[in-house]
Amino acid sequence: MLKTRYNGTIRLVTQPDHAAVSGYMAAHWGNEEFSKLGYFDDSSEPEQLAAETIFGIAEHDNGWWEWEASPTITASDKLPKGLAEVL
Repeated sequence: MLKTRYNGTIRLVTQPDHAAVSGYMAAHWGNEEFSKLGYFDDSSEPEQLAAETIFGIAEHDNGWWEWEASPTITASDKLPKGLAEVL
């Protein structure tokens, strides 16, 4: 769980949701200045490399599903513990 306070509000983002957004960003990475994922000079199968890399990025926090379904609540603010409080 990513937990932050901003302008008097509390923002909570689950680790799997953070990973999904990261995957979306990875899928749209690249422009005229730098290569898309997978499209490197020595890549023989760029589409497969890109797909596997994007999948890995999008799914990298799936191990948190169980904890996110029933998170530990902090006594001080009655909110789920943030990642820094869990690790």
